[in-house]
Amino acid sequence: MAEARMKKPDEVTRDYLIPAIKELNGQTQGREAGQVFHEFASFCDKQLQSPEALEDLARMQKMRDKKESEAKEYDRASKSAKTPREKDHYRQAYKKAKRWLEIDSEEFQKMRANREDALRQSLENYLLSLQASDDHENDVLRVFSLWLEYSEQQLANKAVSKYLSQVPSRKFVILMNQLSSRLQAEKTDFQLLLSKLVVRICTEHPYHGMHQIYAGAMPLVSKDDAARSRNTAAKDISRQLRADKRGHRYWTLIHESNTCYHEVALLKDDNFKIGRSAKLEDYAQSRKMAQKVPMLKVPPPTMPIPIRADCDYSTVPRITAFKPTMTIANGLSMPKIVTAAASDGQSYKQLVSDLGSRPRTN
Repeated sequence: MAEARMKKPDEVTRDYLIPAIKELNGQTQGREAGQVFHEFASFCDKQLQSPEALEDLARMQKMRDKKESEAKEYDRASKSAKTPREKDHYRQAYKKAKRWLEIDSEEFQKMRANREDALRQSLENYLLSLQASDDHENDVLRVFSLWLEYSEQQLANKAVSKYLSQVPSRKFVILMNQLSSRLQAEKTDFQLLLSKLVVRICTEHPYHGMHQIYAGAMPLVSKDDAARSRNTAAKDISRQLRADKRGHRYWTLIHESNTCYHEVALLKDDNFKIGRSAKLEDYAQSRKMAQKVPMLKVPPPTMPIPIRADCDYSTVPRITAFKPTMTIANGLSMPKIVTAAASDGQSYKQLVSDLGSRPRTN
């Protein structure tokens, strides 16, 4: 590595990183493969983030644009020249400027191609690292950050599409809030890949993804175009989950239980005072929640559920009952605190507010 620091980035890639990939002999699983892919991705990522590289690219583009402007100016001057001598002078100047423009353009294109290659290699190798082993879990943060930054570039989406489906969906669960917030009702390469990933997370890890989609698909009062587009995208994913053989059952149960919570969130009463308690049986909405949710056999939404590699959540604790009273919390929407008892013997407090359909930890 000391020797590598004395070399240019493209030399390091050619002499060290690519040979390391070849030494794997096609191996894509295991700690060794994960380490090689991670090092390759990290090196390329650092080249992308390098202030010096960005300054060099900007400087070269500025020089190229200047030469292009000079060449055009000499060309115009030669065409408007009044004497043969003046015309010949400007034509010679134009040819000289044109040669420099070609040299600068070639160098600029080379630098841009190197940058594009670094982006491609970084995205592809981060994804390969994630599918190879569990040693570099934080790579998911960098790959999503890079993908989002360059989401409008075909090259970035093509690189991601190459290996995204091979990475276990559990690696992306920690980003579910960010992923769902980026959904838009657009037929771009980025949105098609993103929605497919979100559907995969929801079907394989329903308790870590479906609540966000339920909340995102709720009726909107906002006139913001981005919010409406996000809402439309969430509704489309909810339809896919409803039609999916694997996801249908989970979606139905989560949808019904969240609807019960949402009805309680909208519950209003002049007797509600901050800090006071109210009986669940006194209101149709809370009475329905207390009776129906335990029958659906869903886990408390606020319970931390470990992500399971086998995607088997059949043994997750379920809600068995609710504490008979709810407490009115502080807030304009009069949020309610309800407490669910689960089959693991634990109690889970949930803050139910009409600002968000998913119950939250108090």
